[in-house]
Amino acid sequence: MSNNKIKELKKCAFANQDRLEKLDLSNNEVVKIKPSIFTKLLELNHLDLSNNNLKQILNNSFFGLRSLKYLSLQQNKLYYSNTTFELDAFNGLDKLEIIHLESNNPTYDSPTYPDLALAKLTTLREIFMDGYPIQLGLGFSSLHNLEAIKLDSDTFCELGAELQDNFFQHMVSKKNFSVWLNSCGLSKIPTNIFKPISNLIRIDIYDSLLSLEKFENNSLWLTGLKISVLNISRINYRVDIYFSYLTRHTFRKLKNIPLKSLDISSNGIYTLNALAFVGLPQTLEYLSLRNNKLVRCWQGPLRGLPSLQHLDLSRNYCTKMNLIFLKYLTNLTTLLLQDNYLGPTLANDISGINFSTLTRLEALNISGNTITSLSRNVFQNNINSKYLNLSRNSLTHFEVDFNKVQKLEVLDLTGNLLVGFSEPNSKDFKQMRSKNPNFRIKIQSNRLIFNEELCLTGNFHRNSRYVCIVLGIVLLSAMFYYNRWKSAYLYYIGSKKLHIGDALLKYQPLADIYISYEQEPEFSRLARNKFIPWLNEKMFTLINGEDDFPGGSQYENIAGAIAGTRKTLVLLSRDIFEDKFRKFELNMAIMHEMYYSDRIIVPVFVGHFQVNTWPVEIVTYIRNQNHRCLLYEDTEEFWDDLKSYLTNRKRCKN
Repeated sequence: MSNNKIKELKKCAFANQDRLEKLDLSNNEVVKIKPSIFTKLLELNHLDLSNNNLKQILNNSFFGLRSLKYLSLQQNKLYYSNTTFELDAFNGLDKLEIIHLESNNPTYDSPTYPDLALAKLTTLREIFMDGYPIQLGLGFSSLHNLEAIKLDSDTFCELGAELQDNFFQHMVSKKNFSVWLNSCGLSKIPTNIFKPISNLIRIDIYDSLLSLEKFENNSLWLTGLKISVLNISRINYRVDIYFSYLTRHTFRKLKNIPLKSLDISSNGIYTLNALAFVGLPQTLEYLSLRNNKLVRCWQGPLRGLPSLQHLDLSRNYCTKMNLIFLKYLTNLTTLLLQDNYLGPTLANDISGINFSTLTRLEALNISGNTITSLSRNVFQNNINSKYLNLSRNSLTHFEVDFNKVQKLEVLDLTGNLLVGFSEPNSKDFKQMRSKNPNFRIKIQSNRLIFNEELCLTGNFHRNSRYVCIVLGIVLLSAMFYYNRWKSAYLYYIGSKKLHIGDALLKYQPLADIYISYEQEPEFSRLARNKFIPWLNEKMFTLINGEDDFPGGSQYENIAGAIAGTRKTLVLLSRDIFEDKFRKFELNMAIMHEMYYSDRIIVPVFVGHFQVNTWPVEIVTYIRNQNHRCLLYEDTEEFWDDLKSYLTNRKRCKN
């Protein structure tokens, strides 16, 4: 297709395309689909008409698409009514399995789900729609093969408190059925709303307005259900006080439900009762408490979860874990503890008690936990371990005993401070490699010193010598980057004329803060709606890298501006350094900090992600400064910490 927007579909355009399987017509300006225009596309199984200007689907619009399984009509102007979709609009789609109808004029005043037209799609498995608090029409009773209905406010969903018991009255699918009501503004769930769906197996009410307290006190809608999956993450997210506590009664209504998976992540849970999970069904296999606010509350031991296989406690704030916290989780195969602060707890576990009962454990992730050392016995009983992630910590040495862990396939030590391995460890790795050819160690972004003897042991990859050569190259690369940016810094700072607009820069502080951030909408909004107003409120004067240097050859001006501010505030996100100016800003700030031997940079992480895709010199800097990196949370504590970082030092040159 050409770069011009398509406004009209012509039958001749599809001539000689009888074997075409996928057709993408999205992001055009198509207003109308003429009946039977696709009759030649007998093998087409995927048709995308999203983001056009369609206002009506006429009878026989898709006639002839006998092989079509996927159809997207989202982001058009298709008002929800039985006149917008004529009775035979989907005639001929005898194999259609998935249809997208979301984001179609959500401001329409009197919507009606187009059930009469949809009733013809008897092979339909999944339907994505906008959500209105009106009953799903009688036509849905013909969709006997439907497996999922997904309403989500990423498109439009406003169910609010008006949802009635009869919403799913006509849903009589013969298949195991799943319901997504995500981000739909639900503040209550009618008692009998799910009763008509006899074979309901999954409910997602992610990002609602329920709150965990309402869930505990008003859960009659769960009575009699046979669901195996329940997602109630972020239901506490938009309440006034974003902190919650799991009591021993929070999950009492789930006791007699054959639940296998429960997701309660991102609910601001800061502590939990030792018996909080006793009320859960014995069948539970998956439990996620990811991204909560659990701190010094991992007392345990956790009880009532005899079948649990997957436990996710990542992205919390845990600084201490009881040695017997995991004692009774003997069926656990996956344990995710990354992005906590468990370093001291694990270092003090000399006898290896923390994980000692987890003999079936296959995957353990304790990355990003400020771990400086581990006892030799820490994993001694994890005889079935296959994947062990210790990346993004501060390990300077590694003396762990792997004699009994012979099934290990991946040991990830990326992003630590290791300079090498001991002789016993090298022998262990060599022995493991001889017994298990799949065994490998990830050691990027460490301080490993080139060692011919270490390379010859063949412990890291099948081309171990190649890996050692790469390590040598990495060290040389780091030196190259350092000298390159140092040269650039001295060159630009040494320039005689440095400007911001019409103002000539001199070498006295021109502003308090230089702020740098990614220009993607998510992070730009965060900077402009949160950080910059807060900085202005606290009476900090600012230079904004994006606003003050919008384009052109601005390198010497950026260098001068960083030299003319007391602090450089960097909002670190995944793709920030894809912008060459953002990369230049931080490298100049790093050089400036080294020149003054002072803490000039204030790094703030605005998301959890791997930094291995960042430039090598920046990764090295961040790894060495992780003790003063802030993690963004819109809390009073975070803003107090940020203010302290921005005000607690004066620059003084050696």
